[in-house]
Amino acid sequence: MFAVWGNPNQGASDILQKFPAGMDSGWHWHTAAYQGVVIQGKFTHTFKGAAPQTGGPGSVWSQPARQVHDDKCEEGGDCIVVVYFHGKLDFKPVDMKAQ
Repeated sequence: MFAVWGNPNQGASDILQKFPAGMDSGWHWHTAAYQGVVIQGKFTHTFKGAAPQTGGPGSVWSQPARQVHDDKCEEGGDCIVVVYFHGKLDFKPVDMKAQ
């Protein structure tokens, strides 16, 4: 993870992230909304209760604040994404079995 702009520990920021092929973040949410762009690889973003959205380089998605979601870097190559967080970066795991 590399902060291109801002400080993710304090507020809004642009973050460059690299994920290994096969990475699955697990279900989680963030306090702040964000937008993402895929730079490399095939990345899947899924809102709770919705169909997965998979895209390659140039694909974009928006993530509302506090909405449960899951992110995956598909097999076949590492993923690089850029995300703009509207506020401080946090990660709140969700136990979907308890839902």
